[in-house]
Amino acid sequence: MRRLRARLRARISGRGFTLIEMVVSLAAGLLISTAAFMMARNASRFFQSEAGITSAQFQATLGMTRLQADLRRVAFMTSPNATTDPKLCGGTAGWTPGMAQLAGIRIEDGGSVARHGADHALSGTNSLSPDALIIAGIFSTTEQFTVKALENAAGVTIYLANDGAMWRTRQRASQGGPALDEIFRAGRYLRVVDQEGRFAYGLITGTNLLGTNVEVNLAASPALPTRAATGSCGCEGFCTGAIANPVSRVLYDLRTLDLATYPQYAGLYATVQGVNPTYVKAAATPARTELVRVELDENDAEIPASLEVLAEFAVDLK
Repeated sequence: MRRLRARLRARISGRGFTLIEMVVSLAAGLLISTAAFMMARNASRFFQSEAGITSAQFQATLGMTRLQADLRRVAFMTSPNATTDPKLCGGTAGWTPGMAQLAGIRIEDGGSVARHGADHALSGTNSLSPDALIIAGIFSTTEQFTVKALENAAGVTIYLANDGAMWRTRQRASQGGPALDEIFRAGRYLRVVDQEGRFAYGLITGTNLLGTNVEVNLAASPALPTRAATGSCGCEGFCTGAIANPVSRVLYDLRTLDLATYPQYAGLYATVQGVNPTYVKAAATPARTELVRVELDENDAEIPASLEVLAEFAVDLK
């Protein structure tokens, strides 16, 4: 009898968990694991947000640096206001809308909102009205080129001399700098300074690079004035010895990018506006605006291929 009781006690003392105890322990373990995963997820989101803020601040610094660099060239090798400049040769007849607004700097008060009102709901909520800025100057090079000859046909062809400026430009292009056809891009303006320091503007329609010869083609209208036509200013003969340089107009403003026009920026809006690329896994972001830089053509319209995003999550431009 004593042996039987001893065996029963041994069995009782060596038994495992009951089913209820096992379920309770599993539930407790699951709760602890869930809490740990939630803490890890929240920590990851926090660090991602901090990284995003740091990146946005850094991009804002770079964007303002780019803007400052452009502002230093405002009206460089061009005119503070082309239509009223006393050194302008000839009139403004035939000037395109963009050329008629050629000025060193134009500030549009509330221009970003006026241009992209639907993108600035949060700006109104926060009593902000970002401006837009249009500047003109020579931003693609620091060189001015000597004219070798001018030919009048259906349009105007300017032949540039192979001087030091041309050699330096070719050297920079071979090292990753802008090429000549990028510098004299169609839609920009060509400023031609005659032998007496008076200048005129033509509209660039294209560039031909024939060996070492560089031809810059201009539209027939507006016509470059000649001394024979004006009697007081303009190129004489073949315009040999005149100085030429490209001029462009650039717009800075704040907007939400139109992905139909700029699909290359779809990754910035991973889960916004119905765009959710499978290769991007990001949390949804609220309505946002970017600081962009885009070149304007002769009709004052944007050139889509020239648009650059300088800073993400920009909220004001004053």
